[in-house]
Formats: sequence, structure tokens, C-alpha cells
Amino acid sequence: MSQIDYELTLLRQRIAMLEERKRIDAEQEIAMQANPLNTIGNIIAEKTGRIDRNRYSKSFPMSRSYDQEQIQMLIPIHNMLKTIVERLDTLERSG
Repeated sequence: MSQIDYELTLLRQRIAMLEERKRIDAEQEIAMQANPLNTIGNIIAEKTGRIDRNRYSKSFPMSRSYDQEQIQMLIPIHNMLKTIVERLDTLERSG
């Protein structure tokens, strides 16, 4: 009987952990949809941090250059979108 109780306890813990992960994923999805500009900013920050730490696999040497290319593309897009959002906010307030 104690073995069954032990397995049930493990399963309940596993269910609780999966429900918590599902809740966190749902919150992240809502945050991404609420402010996609922050999502792009987070990607830029993550990739910049990766380049600064220089923790790339030796088996895939092109990773660093791919990240640098992505940052070079994402920064102007992020700045452009930020400018558009600011202009829209200004137009909404004045009109």
C-alpha cells in the first residue's frame, strides 16, 4: 500500500508541476501578445547577452555570426516600430 501511496504522491506532484508550467506559458503568451515590441526587445537583449558571454558550441561555429546578423536586422526594425507606436499614441491623444 505504501508503494501505491508513494506513486500517487509523485503523480500529484508531477501534475502540479505541469499545471504551473502551463500557467507560466500562458502568462508569457499573454505578455507577448499584449506588447510585441517588448518581445523583440527581449530577443535583442538575449542575443546580445549571448554574444557578450561568448558561450557558443564549438561544433557549430557560425552561431555567433547568425546571432550578430539577427541583431543587425532586429535593432532597426525595433526602432522603427517603436517610432511608429509613439506616433500613433501621439495621434490618438491629439485626435
